[in-house]
Amino acid sequence: MGGLVPDGPVVKRHVETFFRHKVLLSAPLILAAFVSVWYVAAQPKKYQSYTTAWFDTAVPAASTVDTGTGFNATPAGLGQSILQELAGTRDFLVKVGHDGPLAAYLAAHPTTKHGPSALLSKLTSLVKSPGGTAAVDDRIVSTLGGAISSQVVGPQILRVTLRGPDPTVTAGTLRVLMNDFQAELTNDRQARDQASVQYYQVRLDAAAKTLADAKAAQVAYEEAHPGVLNNPAADPQFSQLLSSVSNAQTQYAGLQTSFNDASLALTTVGGGTTYHVIDQPNGASVVSHRKKAIFAGVAGIFVGLAISILALTALTATDTAARNREDLEDTENVEVVATIQEMPRRRVSGRTRSS
Repeated sequence: MGGLVPDGPVVKRHVETFFRHKVLLSAPLILAAFVSVWYVAAQPKKYQSYTTAWFDTAVPAASTVDTGTGFNATPAGLGQSILQELAGTRDFLVKVGHDGPLAAYLAAHPTTKHGPSALLSKLTSLVKSPGGTAAVDDRIVSTLGGAISSQVVGPQILRVTLRGPDPTVTAGTLRVLMNDFQAELTNDRQARDQASVQYYQVRLDAAAKTLADAKAAQVAYEEAHPGVLNNPAADPQFSQLLSSVSNAQTQYAGLQTSFNDASLALTTVGGGTTYHVIDQPNGASVVSHRKKAIFAGVAGIFVGLAISILALTALTATDTAARNREDLEDTENVEVVATIQEMPRRRVSGRTRSS
């Protein structure tokens, strides 16, 4: 147990070193605490706005309100997956920023950083100072990246939350975000449905030609063989022609159904899902920074204390001043025969006045 705890002289030496350099050793702790308080106090207010959207399968598919299913496979869950994917793309975020008030706000506010972050930003801007649309686009991506969150409330309900630097800008950006999201869904679905129509149109035309050729071959055989219709099973070649016509008709009917479904989907607004916003994002509330402030304060004190302890250890290790007889005997190889204790300061000052 004795090896785990520093002995008395070691502790005393550290204490003596601290009091000899108390200003120097206290400076890191005070400076770190000051910077952490400065950082927290200078943080700009953050606002968040939310909206809720309704998703459902499109007609004529059965509604999930009636069928029911797990959250992971619901229209709202699928909508959340698509929104998360779009929120991870630069082009979509930049489009939202320029379609809404965010781009103008960022252009009018060259920096939203405060405190140490603002000081560091100014220092780096002396080396490189980008400007123009590219810089605004970068700030749009930086502002919106990670600021969009969503939660599936129910099979049809998706709640979307956005954080931003200004209440009006945040609410306006969220409205544009949901509109652009709906436009992406509609455009993508319409593009796919248009491709489906073209795909089935080509195959439907080919099936129609195949059916017409099969019927023409049947009619030509009937004209060449009068009376074959009286007993078609007795003529294997004619039976084969009838089978070809039947198969061609079946294939044509299937392609006709697929073509009609694709054409109907192309004309259906919203494509594969029905979507509309229920709660419009008309306001924004202040986001609390309490946890962040506590963490920053504790982290600042911890860092300052660690620096002070390291400095104290280094100063103590490099301090060769002799403070007791053991230090003289160990370092100077001399033998101390007597010591004179220092008189208390009160007694010294009293004798000086009396003399």
